[in-house]
Amino acid sequence: MSDRECARLPAEKLAGLPREAWLTTRQLASSLGVCKKTVLRWKKRRHLPAPFPFGRGYAWVVGAILDYVKRRQEEAEAHMRSIDGAMRAHRESARYC
Repeated sequence: MSDRECARLPAEKLAGLPREAWLTTRQLASSLGVCKKTVLRWKKRRHLPAPFPFGRGYAWVVGAILDYVKRRQEEAEAHMRSIDGAMRAHRESARYC
């Protein structure tokens, strides 16, 4: 399995759930293949959409997570396209030096 395929697995697991479903911190960690501390660290660093308080912990709405992941993926792809364009322009300008 390629790295790209591995990176898609968590999103595919989440995509199989109803968008209105919610996951506790432990459930989200399990779905993403990380530990609970990682999810809490991502929450603190705002690498996840905002959760809602649930009992003594937090819960996330599946649809919000999927939307966030999609938005981050689109941003990363746009960034890579801009880097690629800049590199191509640099190579073109270097030919004429």
